[in-house]
Amino acid sequence: MKNATLELLENRGIQIKDIIKLTEYLKTDSSDADDIEKSILNILSIKEIQDYVTLGVILDIYTENNLLPEPLSQIISGEDQLFDLDKVLAMGVINQFGPQAVTYFSYLINYKNDVLKDILSKNTINTFLDEIICVIASASLIKLL
Repeated sequence: MKNATLELLENRGIQIKDIIKLTEYLKTDSSDADDIEKSILNILSIKEIQDYVTLGVILDIYTENNLLPEPLSQIISGEDQLFDLDKVLAMGVINQFGPQAVTYFSYLINYKNDVLKDILSKNTINTFLDEIICVIASASLIKLL
């Protein structure tokens, strides 16, 4: 049976192989793709991660379809630079995996590499999606260490 959170990500064009590539971008050991996939599935089974993915994806979808009221729509669409709701939520989730996970996450999100850019090119609204996949990749790497 497929993980419902993974299905939600797949509906937004994010495949597990994409998150594996992002995790491989960070790793320095010899973990293979099967080990990384198991770690990602483990992370996706955590209730806090499931709730975070669900909330973020739904907010992206609602933003895309202009279904959010103001001022939330303005905040999420990036017009309000004082409060980055997507980053606040991501930091709240990634902090539970420790300081090394925060470092990995910060690296991925601040230095948007070609792997991340390629993954995100599949959607029009990625306000939360970029942080979501960076949190999953960073947390799964911590589980591998």
